[in-house]
Amino acid sequence: MAKYPHMLPNEVPIWEKFLSIWGDQFTDYRYDVHVGHGEDPGPDYPDPWRSLAIKLTQKRIDAVAKRDGVLYIFEVKPDAGLSALGQLKAYRVLYRETFGYRGPLRLAVVTTRLNRDERLVYTRYGIEQYEVGDV
Repeated sequence: MAKYPHMLPNEVPIWEKFLSIWGDQFTDYRYDVHVGHGEDPGPDYPDPWRSLAIKLTQKRIDAVAKRDGVLYIFEVKPDAGLSALGQLKAYRVLYRETFGYRGPLRLAVVTTRLNRDERLVYTRYGIEQYEVGDV
C-alpha cells in the first residue's frame, strides 16, 4: 500500500515538503478519506462487487488533520491554479454529510505555487494556502 494512498506520484513530494515545513503544526493525519454516497450499481451485483463499486465512486480527500481543535481538509496539487477550489468546497459539504461532523472545519490547498489572482480567490473563500515551491 502506498505511503499516502490516493496521492499521485507527482503529489507525494509536494506533500512531503509540506510535512517537513508545517507538518508538526497538525495531528491525527488521515489519508484517502472517502466521502459521499458513491454510486450503487444495484442489488443485481453481488457483494463484494457492489461494495467495491460504491467505494470506488466515492469522492476521496487527499488528507485530513487537526490543529487546535479544528479539522483541516487538504487538497494537494502541483500548480493548483483554481482547480482545487471546487474540490475543497465540495469536500467540506460531503465530509459533514458523510460523518455528521458539525465542528470547526478549515480548507487548505497544498501546491507548488499560486499566482496573485489565485491567492486572492482562495483567500476570499477562506481557504488556507501552502506553497512549497519547486520539489
